[in-house]
Amino acid sequence: MALSKREVAELSVRLEESGPSARQEILQQMVEAGEAAVPYLIQHLESSDYRLRGAAAEALGEIAREEAIPSLIELLADSSVNAQRSAAEALTKVGEAAVEDLLDALAAKDQGARRWAAEALGGIGDASVDVNLVRRLGDPNFEVQRAAITALGELGSKRATEPLIEMLASDNAELARAAAEALGKIRDPAAIRPLIDALRSVSDEVRSAASEALSQIGKRALKPLLARVQDPDYRVRVQVATILGEIGDERVVEGLVSVLDDENENVICRASMSLGQVAGDAAVSHLAGLVKSERATVRCAVA
Repeated sequence: MALSKREVAELSVRLEESGPSARQEILQQMVEAGEAAVPYLIQHLESSDYRLRGAAAEALGEIAREEAIPSLIELLADSSVNAQRSAAEALTKVGEAAVEDLLDALAAKDQGARRWAAEALGGIGDASVDVNLVRRLGDPNFEVQRAAITALGELGSKRATEPLIEMLASDNAELARAAAEALGKIRDPAAIRPLIDALRSVSDEVRSAASEALSQIGKRALKPLLARVQDPDYRVRVQVATILGEIGDERVVEGLVSVLDDENENVICRASMSLGQVAGDAAVSHLAGLVKSERATVRCAVA
């Protein structure tokens, strides 16, 4: 049974007077009231209690009415990160109707608004905004840059490949890592060689993200990866051996066998495990000689 306007107003008063632990049930009733509750929830976005502001934003996201968009946009610049996040998530749920306002927020003076606008746009998934997000890759604020990178990955836009490749070479390891993750989601073959080059990074996180991205690109990366099994940098050889196992194509067997006598035992271990993954019982003849290796880690890898 639908709540009357008076009943919704009473719920709003109770919401203001209640503590955080008692609010959930009241908010659920307001969400169930739907459109009638929207004006009251919008008022609560101006509460002095950041927890209530965030909770009201979450409820508005569940109702997903367009009339809440301007107020939720304003909340993106709130003093509370939690409230900002709740507003961004709510706008994501509102969807396409919020895109135009979010694009305005993406160019706002407030860095929080720009950051959360980027995140919401990535969540909505409208690929037409990729150009706007690419512009924010040069934002003076690190968090805005990272949010734009992540959003471009969520959109899967190949038009963003080249700008993201540039970010992959960033001196900021966090931005480079985010760019690698985004490129993995886009899966554009044009990113394969730059991602392989990123396996040389001094950052463990960047190398790991680049490795995962190459695994996501999959078999299209096989030829350039096989060309790097003998790379001068042992870190690259380790990662390449790992990725080849994850891709799991029989064409990698010869390349993996070629590094079973590598000078670095980590390379041998990774190659051995990958060979077992790809070739199964057929790998036994290649690995048999390593069982008697003087290096314990190698023996463990092939046991």
